[in-house]
Amino acid sequence: MVYMKFTILEKYKNLVQAVSTRMGGMSEGPFSTLNLSFRAGDDPDKVLLNREILCNRLEVPLDCFVFAKQVHGSDIAVVEKGDWGKGSEDYESGIDGTDAMVTNAPDIFLAVLVADCAGVVFFDPRKNASGIAHAGWRPALAGISRKVVLKMQEVFKSDPKDIICGISPSIGPCCYEVGKDVADAFVAAGLALPEATQALQLHKNSSIEEKDGKYYLDLWEINRRQLVDSGIKEENIEVARLCSSCQNGLFFSARKESKTGRYAVVIGIKK
Repeated sequence: MVYMKFTILEKYKNLVQAVSTRMGGMSEGPFSTLNLSFRAGDDPDKVLLNREILCNRLEVPLDCFVFAKQVHGSDIAVVEKGDWGKGSEDYESGIDGTDAMVTNAPDIFLAVLVADCAGVVFFDPRKNASGIAHAGWRPALAGISRKVVLKMQEVFKSDPKDIICGISPSIGPCCYEVGKDVADAFVAAGLALPEATQALQLHKNSSIEEKDGKYYLDLWEINRRQLVDSGIKEENIEVARLCSSCQNGLFFSARKESKTGRYAVVIGIKK
């Protein structure tokens, strides 16, 4: 299995969307086999081959992909035709300092790379616009999913009620242990921004669980609540609910393996 899809988006035939697995590629050792990251320490020639394998399966040219230099922040890039191919064949040409991207240009396919962090995809079928976010704990704490919805409203005049979203496999609340400082930061952020969103008021929606003095974070619920509080209909959100740590044979997991590859979350609109 090279990749899987969000069921909620499959009916849109002009839409390309996928979550790659770690299976079906050329890499070896801790990167086996479908590592898509040039930054993980893998042989770059094999990474390029792996990206071509995925592109061939998706029937999309590699030079139509756009990747970013992810920094665990919350900046959002508006991707246009002139950005075609950025970061597709090397790391250096990727969009600088960006963890989310939006576009309404056809034949541009946005991708984020993850290995435990959640990837969130956005599609507005009325405005024919798409978006993607790298939504690990730091971007989630900064409200990245909510910010993407706001950006799509601002740039494309999207109505949140029209936007359909998918939250990718990532480390689940079963395995995502965090320090008390991180748990406290989420609670504090929620109390500081009650007028903007309830998504970070974690004790109210069970996005943090304390067990035996340890804290476990639910990235799925954090991002889902941000989407709902931004006006996305609950029925328009699909959460994969596959834990990359538990399902380590299917996905790379940095928490479980330390040195490992990265899988991709992809979305884009064909002409």
